[in-house]
Amino acid sequence: AKLASIFSMPLGEKGGVADLMTNIMQTFNIPSQNATQVVDQLATAVTSANISLTDLAQSFQYSGAEFRNAKISMGDAAAIGVLGNQGIQASSAGTALANMMRYLTLSVTGQKKAGSTMLKSLGIDPASLVDSQGNLLRLDKIITMLGDKLRGRRGIDISSALFNIFGVRGTRAASALLQDYWSGTNKLTELMDKVNSAKGTVEGLTQERLQTPAGIIEQFKSNWENFIVTAGSTLA
Repeated sequence: AKLASIFSMPLGEKGGVADLMTNIMQTFNIPSQNATQVVDQLATAVTSANISLTDLAQSFQYSGAEFRNAKISMGDAAAIGVLGNQGIQASSAGTALANMMRYLTLSVTGQKKAGSTMLKSLGIDPASLVDSQGNLLRLDKIITMLGDKLRGRRGIDISSALFNIFGVRGTRAASALLQDYWSGTNKLTELMDKVNSAKGTVEGLTQERLQTPAGIIEQFKSNWENFIVTAGSTLA
C-alpha cells in the first residue's frame, strides 16, 4: 500500500502494485515473509534509474527466467535500470538482457564455440567468469573484465567481440552496460550495491510524501473514509 502511494499507482487491480509485486516475487521464488525487503528493493531500483515500476515488472517478465536459471538474485537484476537510463526500457530491456545472459552462458560453457574462442583471444579464461559453485560472477564484475580487455580497441574489434560472445540479440544490452563502464559513471555497480543493501527505503519515501500537499490530501481522504466506515458501523 505504501509503494502504491509513493508511485501514485492503483493497489489491487490488474497491473496494480500488488499484482506486479507478487508476479516479481514468484519469478524469483521469493517467500512472502520477505515482502518488506522486496518493496524496498523495488522502490530503490525505480527511484535510482530512469524506469517506472511497470517498466521494471515488464523487464522481469521477459528476463526473469534467465536470471532465475542462472541463480541471479532480484537485486543483481537491477542492471535493468542501467539500460533504462539509456532509453532501453520495459519489455525491450528484459528481452535484451535475457538474450545477453543466455548467450554469455553458452559462451562461458563452450556451447557457443565462437564466443568461447573470442573470450580466450581477449585473454579471458571462461572458467574465470564463474564462482566456486559454478555460477556466473556478478554481472558488474564480468562487464569490468570485458571492458578492460576491449577498452581502446577499434570499433570493428569491439563489434566482432560482442557479436561472438553475446550474439546479435544480446549485443544491445552488453553494449549499453559496457558504455556505462567506459564512461566512468559505473552506474551498474552502484545500482546493484544500492538495491541489494536497500532497507527502509519505502518507509523513508512514505514519510517524505506525507509532508507534501499530495500526501496531506491523501491522509485527509484516508481519515475521512475511516470516519465514514466507523460512523456507519456505529449507527448500524
